[in-house]
Amino acid sequence: ILMDTKTGPWMFDLAKRLHNFLESSSVSVENVKRELQTLCDSYDNRQSVLLRKLLSKSIDQDDVTIKRPSQSSIKQKKKKHNHSLPAHYKSTLKLLQSSPTLLSWDFLMNDCASSSSDSISKTLSLPSRPIFVDSCQELECLQSKLHGVVGQCESGVDLSLSQFVAFDTEWYSAATTTQLATIQLSILEEGIPSSWVVDLMCADGTPNYSMTCDLLRWLFMESELNLVGFAYKHDLHMLSTYIGQEITMSPKYIDLQLLAAHQMMEEEDITSLPGLKSCCDHFLKFGADPEKNWGCYSLSKKEQCSEWGKRPLTPSQLDYAGLDAAVLLVALADIIVRAR
Repeated sequence: ILMDTKTGPWMFDLAKRLHNFLESSSVSVENVKRELQTLCDSYDNRQSVLLRKLLSKSIDQDDVTIKRPSQSSIKQKKKKHNHSLPAHYKSTLKLLQSSPTLLSWDFLMNDCASSSSDSISKTLSLPSRPIFVDSCQELECLQSKLHGVVGQCESGVDLSLSQFVAFDTEWYSAATTTQLATIQLSILEEGIPSSWVVDLMCADGTPNYSMTCDLLRWLFMESELNLVGFAYKHDLHMLSTYIGQEITMSPKYIDLQLLAAHQMMEEEDITSLPGLKSCCDHFLKFGADPEKNWGCYSLSKKEQCSEWGKRPLTPSQLDYAGLDAAVLLVALADIIVRAR
């Protein structure tokens, strides 16, 4: 089931099939996980990378489901929905709702179209290509940009999206383990998403590696920056291993997967936590502005299981990585507008 990428090309489809298989099986879930890990360790190809990611998500979430509230009372539905969010999520959303939100999906609609015999589909894309960070000089430039975001946080102005940093990671298989290949960061510059893809394959002991670790420690452990990720538990675990220090959860972290899931519950039937592509597809389909044809756009996952351990990265890989971070800010802005 899992190795057949033709019938199940996306993580969501594979996870659903795995979930159904486990539910109908009498074997121990832990035994299945051990067998899958052994299978991952036996191969080093595209399918094993996908399988390893799927296994990691399974370990992190362990069949987390969302129970849809009863439709008998709208008030009861909203009450249950609100209580299912962590307190700091609700307070953060409330603060963000009072600030102007100019960011929308339009910023990621740059007419990258592919035609087929019966339709034309368009993929989301960044307004400008992400910057690949693989030198000390570029790391210094990135750190300066992030310190600029800190300055906005400390200026005393109301909380806004310009005070958030979105993050995501890409992995690769190395022998019998999974290693970090990149971390991508995105911020708003004059209201427009900008992204950086930071190379995490620099050799241990080099100035690049030392400076990269220092930047990550500052960003995730020392700074007061607001950070938004997507199902980021395993990302933080991998980053902790990379920098050699445990990154602990705090109220400065927002998981967009959880926020998006509870917003989506208001508009369609869902029973499990959605993937990033599913979230984007939903928000584009149920666009806040009916006059805009957002439904023909989608988030491409073509490069998800490409060879992230090879250098140089292709332009398509850079665009994919940078967009996966930037889209978190745009989706968060959409959720804020819908919650008003």
